[in-house]
Amino acid sequence: MLVVSIGFNYYQSNNRQNAAKNESGIAQNTVEWKKQIVNRSGSKEGIKIPGYGEISVSEGAKEMEMALVNPKDNPCYFQFTVLISVEEKQVTLYESQLIEQGRAITVFPVENLPSAGDYKMKVKINTYSLKDRKTPLNGAQVNTVLHVV
Repeated sequence: MLVVSIGFNYYQSNNRQNAAKNESGIAQNTVEWKKQIVNRSGSKEGIKIPGYGEISVSEGAKEMEMALVNPKDNPCYFQFTVLISVEEKQVTLYESQLIEQGRAITVFPVENLPSAGDYKMKVKINTYSLKDRKTPLNGAQVNTVLHVV
């Protein structure tokens, strides 16, 4: 009975910690990002925005592999929205919570994935203050192509 009690208390404690992180708006499904991101702007200051090449995903996939990265030296949180154009409409595939500097989401669930074809894709990046997580800073949008095969 003692083992069950300890296990249950540990489970409750972890659930409270995970709930607190989730309520904070910080993404929990991130990994440390150690790869270097090439700085093509030439600027040493400011917010660094990752670029994206064309992405392929299998038709009917429930998850997508794509690194949604917040470079480690950025002075802000990132929040990503991945959108595609389907028949002149913007369709949201995924929307992240806040991603801390030096972290990335590399696999994420996708909703509304269309049938096989090539689609214009936008990776919208909203940036927020490290102080309060609410004050918006400069954002960006990266355009690419999604191949559903």
